[in-house]
Amino acid sequence: MGTSYRNDQLRTKPHLDTGGRRPETKGQGRVAGENAIGGDRQFAGALGTQSIKVFNLAIARTGLLDHEARSGGFDPLTAATEANDHKAYYPGAVPLHILMSGDQATGSLLGAQILGLRKAEISKRIDIVAAALFQNAAGEDLTIWT
Repeated sequence: MGTSYRNDQLRTKPHLDTGGRRPETKGQGRVAGENAIGGDRQFAGALGTQSIKVFNLAIARTGLLDHEARSGGFDPLTAATEANDHKAYYPGAVPLHILMSGDQATGSLLGAQILGLRKAEISKRIDIVAAALFQNAAGEDLTIWT
């Protein structure tokens, strides 16, 4: 039997069962440390940003997947696109496969997934979306130039 841990997800505040994984422990540790020396800080929550390498590919996600968004009371709309990691006229451009999800009712950005070659800096790209989620950006606030 494994450990189960409940966490308030930053965007929707549903309780997500992380199956024993605790992706936000560093953030909670920083808050606890600051409060231990007299600070007055609160943990903002976790977005669930993850990035993994599979052979020569990198896969990353942040925010909610469609089924998580639906269970959180959203009406998600997900758009898929393919774009190069840099301008095609510059040698070595590689394709990125991007899924962006937003709430149809409010236009709020809900999450994203990116797949591409490891050299395309997938983790840095998903961090940009995570920062937008943290700032409560709308889907229209992000534009992909190809």
